[in-house]
Amino acid sequence: MFILRRGFQAIIIGTAVLVFAMPGPTSAQTQRDIDLIASIARRTAAAERASLDPIILAVETGDIQTLINLFRTSNDHAIRDRAASAMLQIGGTGPARLISAIHTDFKAKLRKYRGTFQDEVAALVKKKRGGASPAEVVTLQMAVTELAKAPGLTKGRIASEGDPAMKRLEELLTIDRKTVFAMAPALQASRKELIDLSKLAARAARQLPTSERRLAEKVPAVSQLDTDLSEMEELAAMMVTPMKPEAQDVMFENIAVARQLDPEEAAGILMLNLMRIRVGLQPLAIDLKLGDASRGHSKDMRTLGFFDHTSPVSGKTSPWDRAKLAGTSASGENIFCGSPAHNAAIMAWWYSPGHHKNMMNPGFRRIGLGRVDGHWTQMFGS
Repeated sequence: MFILRRGFQAIIIGTAVLVFAMPGPTSAQTQRDIDLIASIARRTAAAERASLDPIILAVETGDIQTLINLFRTSNDHAIRDRAASAMLQIGGTGPARLISAIHTDFKAKLRKYRGTFQDEVAALVKKKRGGASPAEVVTLQMAVTELAKAPGLTKGRIASEGDPAMKRLEELLTIDRKTVFAMAPALQASRKELIDLSKLAARAARQLPTSERRLAEKVPAVSQLDTDLSEMEELAAMMVTPMKPEAQDVMFENIAVARQLDPEEAAGILMLNLMRIRVGLQPLAIDLKLGDASRGHSKDMRTLGFFDHTSPVSGKTSPWDRAKLAGTSASGENIFCGSPAHNAAIMAWWYSPGHHKNMMNPGFRRIGLGRVDGHWTQMFGS
């Protein structure tokens, strides 16, 4: 510690202290010299701080480009977070440029995440199959498809012959996204990075003028991103099941169409299609008109208090009438009452011989599924 007497001034330059006398009134030249020395002192001190922490200097000088570079190139999450916060603190063009940087980073990370997830799924399914031979898979598939053709089929045979075969096929050919995350925990961290980028983009968007907020739409909102990622993960897990290219086409097309359905209806169609794919059958394409006819019949059954394929409603007597009224055609129909859950309806039909034959019919190509509370109607088209 030091004490200055009156008439002296001290300026700290780095770790050194410069002391000079100030006799009498300060001349203009002397004041300029003092200002110059003070300026040098400030820059030197800032440079010393920056050598330890470049973010401090970037904030002091409003250097957004340095912050952008740190955000884009650093592998240290703490530095990236501080650089982003600094850009928002500086304001001006900082929030808009941050969103652009987030968008670039987001696209690259999303592309990498998709590829890594698909690779992990394929590796895990291969590991699950172990020493299973293609011949075993074919034998299991035939056990289920031939069972569906058997005359005099009973619930008992479905349980004793169909269930074990389906369970083994599921073990060999499929995997769910929860298992993928459990077996490859690094994926959870990568997924969280994408969610965090979405949150950061939303935070930056709040500092943009209203006229510029569309910039934030480049990065999906957290709720939409979580939905999109979940769909991608489910699709990646589903698509490793061996299937023909035309079957893949149907499954891809169904994804977009299914968004127009009640979630339980969509889940019921997906559940049945996965069952059909496992046994080597073509999946069923969603027919929205068949869905309308199915939903209408379910509503009539609930409202009018009947449970039958024959309806008392004029013009809707038979499944074929109902399909025609909806603008399509039908070749089969299943009905169920008792639960609003899709798996309850599908499994009830699985163990019911006539309904089972419909669901496993190799000649069917289209499906409509309609739910109203606990009433379900499932219609098929060739």
